[in-house]
Amino acid sequence: MSDPILTLMIFIPLVGAALVLALPSRAHALIRWTAVAASVPPMLLAVRVLAGFHPDQGFQFVQRAPWIPAFGIQYFVGLDGISITMVVLTALLCFICMIASFGIETGVKGYYALFLLLETGMLGVFCALDFFLFFVFWEMMLLPMYFLIGIWGGPRREYAAIKFFLYTLLGSVLMLVTILYLYFASDPHSFDMTRLSQVQVADYLKRSDIIFVPVGAVETNGIMPSDRDYVSPLAYAMTMADELDALYMPGLIWSYPGTTMIAAATVNISPTQGLEFLRAVAQSLLRDGFRRQIYISSGQGPAPLTAGTLVREFYDLEHVPILYIDMDTYLPKLKLPADARSKALYGAHYITGRIIDLPLKGDYGEAESKAEISRKQIFPCGGYKRICTWPR
Repeated sequence: MSDPILTLMIFIPLVGAALVLALPSRAHALIRWTAVAASVPPMLLAVRVLAGFHPDQGFQFVQRAPWIPAFGIQYFVGLDGISITMVVLTALLCFICMIASFGIETGVKGYYALFLLLETGMLGVFCALDFFLFFVFWEMMLLPMYFLIGIWGGPRREYAAIKFFLYTLLGSVLMLVTILYLYFASDPHSFDMTRLSQVQVADYLKRSDIIFVPVGAVETNGIMPSDRDYVSPLAYAMTMADELDALYMPGLIWSYPGTTMIAAATVNISPTQGLEFLRAVAQSLLRDGFRRQIYISSGQGPAPLTAGTLVREFYDLEHVPILYIDMDTYLPKLKLPADARSKALYGAHYITGRIIDLPLKGDYGEAESKAEISRKQIFPCGGYKRICTWPR
């Protein structure tokens, strides 16, 4: 469904700039308050967008329309979890800056017209989902910025403006070259950012179809992080994917009836619901072309009830074998001493960037993530290399 809220938010400041330019140059008060009035709707619309945003969904408030069909260029805007924060901050700061600039007495009309043009460019950059449209908004943003710095900047404004121009010129040229490369590398040619992200997966599927999916529960683990049983399989998945030049994806991090702690971004579901979730994931991956799926768990909990049941039932449903690795049955065969197991746990949090969650004391540090236990010791080559010859 096409939603015009982002288009209104982006272009209302541009309309405001046109109104400012139509006012008499000496009507400073009228110019100032017209600019402030033009910056209020984007801020209110940004708050409305934030209130209606759902973090568990993809791009939202999307509007798409053909622009230059001959080259596949579209007017395509939308927001995800990162860009929405930038849009809200931009709209809020622009409103504050309009009021904070009331002290400017020279070139008032030009200043506020350029500032409103700058706001349109910045909001457009954060909303654009077409690379060509993104580049247009990017250049629209640079032009008023150059004049704002050069005319109303500090004591060394001319030097700062020239330096800004040279740096952004170089950056714009490199950006344009990259955008053109991505356009010609895609088949069919496209400036669609959302499609180009899928092209990388499509290229990978031309040479392999292996993907690792970690599964782990959240429960009380003493002084350890409550999602320790998810971080460990995630580290295994990341390591195996790196060794095999494969892909991994966030799996299922969940709590179940009887647990006493719930970590951030955790869903509280029953094992039956967890099985349904993983089945939907497996079927979706299979439709995309991933025929060799490896589900990994580690630690106590209901993971074997979900992943174990999944691999048995999935073959009956789809006639495609998928693999489940329960590290709790594999690691004891290595007969690791207690110290090595502790360092393996540290290494898992190190690999996943979660060191801050560990209650470290004593002499433990970064070196421990690389000491005594190597990736090859945890994952002997004879084990996971066979995945490459796994029948599809």
